[in-house]
Amino acid sequence: MSNRERISWVALMVNLTAGGSYFANILLLPASADLFDSRVAHMSVWVVFLVIIASEVLSRIVQKRAGGGGDAADIDERDTAIQLRAHRNAHYVLGGALVAVIIRIVLIKGEPDSTLHNAESVLDVLMKEPLAVMHVVQLLVAALCLSAVAFNLSRIFFYRRGY
Repeated sequence: MSNRERISWVALMVNLTAGGSYFANILLLPASADLFDSRVAHMSVWVVFLVIIASEVLSRIVQKRAGGGGDAADIDERDTAIQLRAHRNAHYVLGGALVAVIIRIVLIKGEPDSTLHNAESVLDVLMKEPLAVMHVVQLLVAALCLSAVAFNLSRIFFYRRGY
């Protein structure tokens, strides 16, 4: 297994762990929860901060254990092709997710109602009710997380297949 593949595994695990915990906390909030609350903003900033720190620290540990090198060492045509394919797949996922968000916004029009009669959680609001600005932001953050996961999965797949 190459250093680049190991680093992709580390990045994938960090993205899945951080994204999973973030969305588990956000989506299970009650429907009446205020997503503009300072606690939600604080949690969002910490998740981003921890993803960056964890990715860097774990990548450095993988590089040290493998004897250095890392992602910048000896990039050849195969690595460039793998990077391009992985970025392409990530952009496809991001584009598809953005189109899905736009379709979701258009399908259920209207102003967010302060009396959410059918929704029990934020997840229910995202699926059934008209969206507030912060609900759209949560959908866009989910699109970015899916794109990052698609990039790392593609990179792992292409290194495993030997492309």
